[in-house]
Amino acid sequence: MNYAETIAHWYLRLNGFFPLSDFVLHRTGEPGRELDEGMAHSADCDLLAVRFPYTYEEIGGQKRDWDPQFAQDWGIDVAIETLGLMVEVKSGKSVAPEDVRTAFQPARLCAAVRRLGMAPRKKAQDLARALDSERVVSCSETGRRKIAKLLVARQANRSTTEGPWFFLALEDADQFILRRMKKYREAKSRDRMFFPSELIQYLAWKAGVDVG
Repeated sequence: MNYAETIAHWYLRLNGFFPLSDFVLHRTGEPGRELDEGMAHSADCDLLAVRFPYTYEEIGGQKRDWDPQFAQDWGIDVAIETLGLMVEVKSGKSVAPEDVRTAFQPARLCAAVRRLGMAPRKKAQDLARALDSERVVSCSETGRRKIAKLLVARQANRSTTEGPWFFLALEDADQFILRRMKKYREAKSRDRMFFPSELIQYLAWKAGVDVG
């Protein structure tokens, strides 16, 4: 993962998600899988992530710890909804809308929906088609199981915020991680050796956690 993907990964991890990085979207060409025709070769998804409503950790995993953006800006009630995310991360200064749409093309969405496993396989193509033009779709009769697209990028502008996806500014994700580290500075110091990435160790150090 590059630095931006690592920040996005840890933002999701600290918000109760199970993130999967660099998921390969295979081009299979199997009969009856029409959406695969839109993917001429294998690609990858920066992140897939799933979050269940009853997730809990003693340190950093309670209701007061979650980013309010889910409820305020995205309309997701993490207390009762299961959420699957297909995440595209762009670290450049400018983001071309066509690049984002390519990343979220129906064939790739279909592969991601199948991998998330939140709906029967036979519904994957219909969900992918619906998700092509929507930020989030429901995949259960109750509406409490949803799949959404998330773009993480450096700047909020028309290219990043006006498409059919949720948007998270990379700076906001970075600041969220720093706030979390500061909030649990003493507890995180005891567990400093369990941080598996150099970047998250650096962010912990910036927040005053002893990672020496």
